[in-house]
Amino acid sequence: MKVALILPVEYSGGTFRLFLNLIRYFASHSELELVVGIPDAYINSVKVNLDKVHKEFSNIEVRGFNWRILAAREVENILPLHGVVVHRFISKAYQVPVDGHENFLDCNFWFIVSDRLAYPLVPLRPYGIFVTDHLQRYVPETFGRKLFQDVDSSAWNVLRAVRNADLAVVTSQGTAADVEIYSGCLNTILQMPTTIDIEHFLNVASQREQRRQDITARPHCVWVTNTSQHKNHLRMLEAIRKYFEEHNGTLDIVVTGWSTDLFNPQLVLKKDSSRQGVWGHSYVKEVRESVKSILGQWEARIHWAGEVSNSEYIAIVQNSQFLVHNVLADNGTFSVVEAAALGRPAMSSDYPQMRQLNEQFGLGLHFFNAFDIDETAKVMSELESKPIHFNSVLQERIEKFSWHSWDETVITAINSIGSAPRKEIACL
Repeated sequence: MKVALILPVEYSGGTFRLFLNLIRYFASHSELELVVGIPDAYINSVKVNLDKVHKEFSNIEVRGFNWRILAAREVENILPLHGVVVHRFISKAYQVPVDGHENFLDCNFWFIVSDRLAYPLVPLRPYGIFVTDHLQRYVPETFGRKLFQDVDSSAWNVLRAVRNADLAVVTSQGTAADVEIYSGCLNTILQMPTTIDIEHFLNVASQREQRRQDITARPHCVWVTNTSQHKNHLRMLEAIRKYFEEHNGTLDIVVTGWSTDLFNPQLVLKKDSSRQGVWGHSYVKEVRESVKSILGQWEARIHWAGEVSNSEYIAIVQNSQFLVHNVLADNGTFSVVEAAALGRPAMSSDYPQMRQLNEQFGLGLHFFNAFDIDETAKVMSELESKPIHFNSVLQERIEKFSWHSWDETVITAINSIGSAPRKEIACL
């Protein structure tokens, strides 16, 4: 059995670390041949990571690829040649991976890590999708409400890709339910255990303190977020104001995460900056303006670190009093596990995926209602004076949940699907 493990778009952080561990998982099975597909535009920037995994498992073949967009008529002509029966084509355009050589047609099975496909996948081979979450079900603004008005937009195409997948893999019960009910997956859904990038986390826990004086030397908590609307920024800003005004909060707030420095009203961005697109996004602009209108005099107590290096992030968390995770929905965040590894408590909005993560790792998270501004501010105030202690058993828990904890279930499913006749597809 030859499997293509394909990263469909550029990722960094947790999703990319997940992809690396999936490479290790598949490569550790000697009965499989593994081909790893990385978008051409992205492959050079991850070469160091791929080389490291290749040293562990020399049986990996890495290919750069691009997505080719095909019109419906082309797909109608191509699929019968590959023994795929489709009863109705409902999309105007489709996408297929092109690597310049075999186009992954030398593989028996395609496994796509994430459902972020702008167009429905042309299923020239049986395929599986690793679904991290279906945020758009709970926060439509993740895609933009206008996209849902266009039946050929990516908002619907990601669902079509999951619906027709021969295999959908998730790591939480909540996402499994979304895949079944929201995307309407018609075939096998498997839940794998939530796992930790053990090397990354042990590195986090062993790093020496490196204080960033340019951020703040004042006592602080750290709010880990990004610019996506599901991160609940406007309510969080209201909660921060109440924390200062009604609870006499003494801690500054350090904000980290991709492009979050663009929320800073004091930031002056050059007109030719490559970040102008994010800077000018309507939601980013709304948050930036709300920082001034909501926080007023307290604006100076917020420090916008933006995206930082691992060592900088470690320093910020190590020197914090606690970590804040405030979202409306997602598949859970390992930032709270990182905080615990560094001996720092964390507060989190209350939703099933975080309850599952809290129970699995014994984190002792402090939960709050993401829609309740008063409760959020209250929990911040309570954590301000909470004693800091190192969780000595956490490293043992982390080691239990490395990628080695994944059993043969997914491999067995892929072998079964790959050796069976292709299923007919009702709508593509």
